[in-house]
Amino acid sequence: MEFSRLKRLLPANYTRALPLFEGFIRDPLMFAVLEGKRPGRVYADHPDQPRAALVWTDTECVYLAADPADRSFFQNFHQFTKQVLFPTGKALDLDFLTLFTHPPELAHILKLELAPLEPLITPANTFSFNRRRYNSRRAELLSVPEGMRILRLDENLLFSPENDGLLDAVLHYWGSVEAFLQYSLGYAMLHEEQVVSWLYVQAQGAEGQAPDTWTDPDYRGLGLASRLVARWVEDCLRMGLRPFWINDRVNRPSRRLAEQTGFDYQGDIELLDIPFYPFEFYRGMARHFFLVNDSYDEAASSFEHAFRLGEADPSDYYLAAAAWMHAGEPQRALQNLQRAVDHGLEDLLALEGTEAFDELRLLPEWDRLKQYYFRSRRSN
Repeated sequence: MEFSRLKRLLPANYTRALPLFEGFIRDPLMFAVLEGKRPGRVYADHPDQPRAALVWTDTECVYLAADPADRSFFQNFHQFTKQVLFPTGKALDLDFLTLFTHPPELAHILKLELAPLEPLITPANTFSFNRRRYNSRRAELLSVPEGMRILRLDENLLFSPENDGLLDAVLHYWGSVEAFLQYSLGYAMLHEEQVVSWLYVQAQGAEGQAPDTWTDPDYRGLGLASRLVARWVEDCLRMGLRPFWINDRVNRPSRRLAEQTGFDYQGDIELLDIPFYPFEFYRGMARHFFLVNDSYDEAASSFEHAFRLGEADPSDYYLAAAAWMHAGEPQRALQNLQRAVDHGLEDLLALEGTEAFDELRLLPEWDRLKQYYFRSRRSN
């Protein structure tokens, strides 16, 4: 591939990329590829003495190490992204890639170089495990709430029809149930024989493990996830492994869970999301990521980015208006409600009882918007 200096390495040469990641977060997912413990692929600019390397986990997570001063590399990387990463990622049924960069300033360099691809920088919280802090709450965390029990994940639980989401997550990171059961750990909290919370290890590498957790919305706030984290921590330490945690900065519940179970916040790193389908990506980030985490400024900005890229539906403009109201921008909320009317909003008057728009209804522009709505309805 003359257009790119990055070439795919043979698995036997993967570890030659390791020195380039010295000083980088010891993410088990990345190191699992380099250590041959999970599927993935590694690219480098030289098979023996690389100066730049990319580790792809065959999930959305991609890790890049390069020299920030090497401008020609980053100019070529744009073509590499379009001609290698995009088609391969789409073949893996991915919608976007999340790029972890070393050193950190590469994220901003690449955001400029890849600007036509509409990349987005998203910060992530990093942590280190503090055993003393964990031990101070150990007895409480290892208790099991009355009427519930914890089981290790097995084939019966994974293949149970009501646990499809868990099975999909395990297959996404491990490729097969057999590989997961052989190399990983997982736990489920059961109430009346129904799984109401689960934790599984996404990856094991660099003598560490990284988990993922979920709790049924009806059971949140009961401390179930913290009990599963404690069960995982116990097994992880017993095997001589390092508990690892990272989460998106907007995911405040995940950070609280980490800090409740012995992890110390170490600061943020900036990740670079590269969407394959930019309109759908920004729309989805607004609706299903920022809004659900009450990150209204980010949700509003993500909606506006999507609107610049394609045609949305009335519900998108309505949600954008609500996000702008929460962000303290009533005029921008009005603009989006008018967009919603223009795109076929069926019942503006239903918003009269919506708490998010209480302040908006006090403005004279609200009456003008209603008049505009009625004129639009009559003309249609």
